[in-house]
Amino acid sequence: MFKKRSLLILLLLFCFILTACSSTGEPADEPANTSTEVSNSEADIERKVTAKQNVYINLGNFITGTYYDRILNTYFSSFGTEEFVKPSSAPFVNSVAQHELELIDEALETSKEKPYIEGFDEAVQDLVPKMKNLIGVMEEAHTYYKQKDHVDDDYAKGAEYHDQIVSIYFNDFYPSLEIFFSYMDKLAESQREKDMQLLVENDFLIRYHMLDVLYKSQDIQSIIYDQGISSENVLELNVDLIKEDYKALIESINKLKEYSKDSKRMEAEGFVSDQLEQYISYVGDVKATVTEIMERVNKKEPVSEFDIKNNFTSTTSGTPEKLDSRISVLIDYYNSYITQ
Repeated sequence: MFKKRSLLILLLLFCFILTACSSTGEPADEPANTSTEVSNSEADIERKVTAKQNVYINLGNFITGTYYDRILNTYFSSFGTEEFVKPSSAPFVNSVAQHELELIDEALETSKEKPYIEGFDEAVQDLVPKMKNLIGVMEEAHTYYKQKDHVDDDYAKGAEYHDQIVSIYFNDFYPSLEIFFSYMDKLAESQREKDMQLLVENDFLIRYHMLDVLYKSQDIQSIIYDQGISSENVLELNVDLIKEDYKALIESINKLKEYSKDSKRMEAEGFVSDQLEQYISYVGDVKATVTEIMERVNKKEPVSEFDIKNNFTSTTSGTPEKLDSRISVLIDYYNSYITQ
């Protein structure tokens, strides 16, 4: 069985940085003294740490998003996770784009720069070479299948590539990925409390509930995967464990809708109506998907083997994978259009 639980749980890791948020929008006057200079120095270090963390977050989002969905999951669904299996349809292996390789390299180079983040830097330095090794072998396999070489040797080289890919993934890459994401977990946990407190203090209640909806969606997602649930065993989900979080999610959505009707508040927080309408639409997709999962379990309707085998679960109603994809869309929109 392909080990995908941690990847899916952590599909949603991101960092919201709120800088210079105040009710007046003007910095407080400070005397020019040694204390101020020290403060500025500390602020500069904090900005550099934040920038470094954001590079790591970009790497994590790439791995749990594009790299998992388009490359790893597609490969293992076609060729298996243990013994090599000849694919039932035309074989192919997706490759990593150049800009994605640059993102990976940036993370490695950033990990060597100051300021030093204990543990996190080492985790990146351990992970990236193993990831690039895996990418290199899969790139060779990509070329092999693209050139139809499997026709000439009846998949002989393809089986060799498969053995390398399985070994590198499970023995090298995945264990290092778990360590990397343990630091991502710590980062998300500490950032969550800071973000929410700062937003309340500055009366940014639209943004507060936008972020609160995301966090509550993550909470539900974590509960699902803490139970080891995927499309294959979704009927084993203990729905009672998510009912309170589901109720809290709905309450936060309703608050977001309420505050979003306040045009003065919307202007004060720097939003335009189109932004909020689109975000609320994506929020609705997330809520609906959680509802679908609960309905599927209550009706005892298993996910079809066809959808599971053909990797259609990210669009199948009432699946954890669809919830992952909907939350991923919500986070991508938040990061791209809300935090700017």
